[in-house]
Amino acid sequence: MSLNNMTDFQNVSKSEPCETPPSWASVIITMNILSTVVGGIGNSLVCLAVWKTTSLRSTINYYMATLAVADLIATVLCQPLMVGVIVGRLTGDLDCDSTLDEVYRAIGNLSCAASFFLLCCISLERLLAIIRPLNTVRSENNKRFLVLVALCWLVALLYSVLRVTFSRKLTSYFSAASFVLGYIWIVLCYVIILVILAVRAKKQASLTISERAKRKNEKKITVTMILVITCFTVMWLPFFCFRLSSNATLNSGIVYELAITMAFCNSSFNAIIYSFRSAKYRKAFKAIVFRKVRLPARDTTRTAAFRKTAENVRQTSRALKPVTSLPLETSQLSSSSKSQATGSEGSSNGATESGNS
Repeated sequence: MSLNNMTDFQNVSKSEPCETPPSWASVIITMNILSTVVGGIGNSLVCLAVWKTTSLRSTINYYMATLAVADLIATVLCQPLMVGVIVGRLTGDLDCDSTLDEVYRAIGNLSCAASFFLLCCISLERLLAIIRPLNTVRSENNKRFLVLVALCWLVALLYSVLRVTFSRKLTSYFSAASFVLGYIWIVLCYVIILVILAVRAKKQASLTISERAKRKNEKKITVTMILVITCFTVMWLPFFCFRLSSNATLNSGIVYELAITMAFCNSSFNAIIYSFRSAKYRKAFKAIVFRKVRLPARDTTRTAAFRKTAENVRQTSRALKPVTSLPLETSQLSSSSKSQATGSEGSSNGATESGNS
C-alpha cells in the first residue's frame, strides 16, 4: 500500500461521508466488476445445473439454487449499480442521496437478507436430515422448503422496504439482532450435526455398504455448508461490526463502501465452493458449458433395470398371445380332420358294401 493511499484512508473522516478517494475507488470498482463476472457466471451455472440435472433435484440442492438466485441479485444487479454510484460521485453527476444510491442499497438489502435467512433454513434442513433420515418424507421436505423459502423472501422484502421508507436506525438494529441470533442458530445446528456424525462414525463397522455411502455423502454435504457459512462469516463480519459501531466514519465513506463490497463479493464464492466439493456439480457445469458431456442421471441402475423388466414383460406377453391361441386352433384342426377322416371312412365303407352287393 502506497503512502498516498494510506493518507487517503486515514483522512477519510475529514472529508464528506460519501466521498471516495480515486485511488480507493479504483480498488472498489475492480473488486465489484470481478465479482459481477465470476458470481454471475457461477450462480447461473448452479441454477441451471439444479434445473437440468436429475441427480441434483433434491431439497438441499433446491435451497442451494434459491441461495444462488439471491447471490445473482447481489452480483448482477447490486454490484454494477454500486459501480455506477461510485463513478457518478467521482464525476460529480451524483450526490450522496441520489436515487440510484437508494435503489442499489434497497436491492442489496433484499438479496443479502434473503441469503442469510436461507443459510439459517439450510442449517435446519441439514440438522433434520441427519437426525431423522429415514422418517423424512420427500413430499414433507418439499412443503417445508416452499414455506421456509417464501418466509425468507417475504421478511427480506419487508426489511428492505422498511429500511428505505421507515427508519434506517431501527432496521439496523433489526439486521444486527437477526445476524447475531441467526448466527447462533447456525453454529448450534452444525455443532449438533458434527457431534451426531462423530458418534455414528464409531458405529461405522456395523453398517452396510449403502448405509456407509449415505453417511459419507451426508458428511460431505455438511462440510460443504460449513465452508459456505465460514466464508459468509469472514466476508460479512466487518460490515456488521461497522454497522453496530457508534463511530460515524465507520457507517459511511470509504470504510463502509469497502465493507459492503466485501459482503457483496461473498455472493460469488458459493458456486466455486460447490464446484470444488461436488463431482455432480462439476459434471453438470461441464455439460452446460460444453453441451457434450452427458448429464448424470438419477438412479440409473434402477431405471435401467425397470426398463429391462418392462421390456421383458412386453415381449413375453407378445410371445404368449399365439401360444394361447394355438391349442384352440390345433383342437379345431384336429376335430375337423377327424370328421373329415370319419366321413372318408364312411364313404369308403359304403362303396365297399355296394360293391359286395
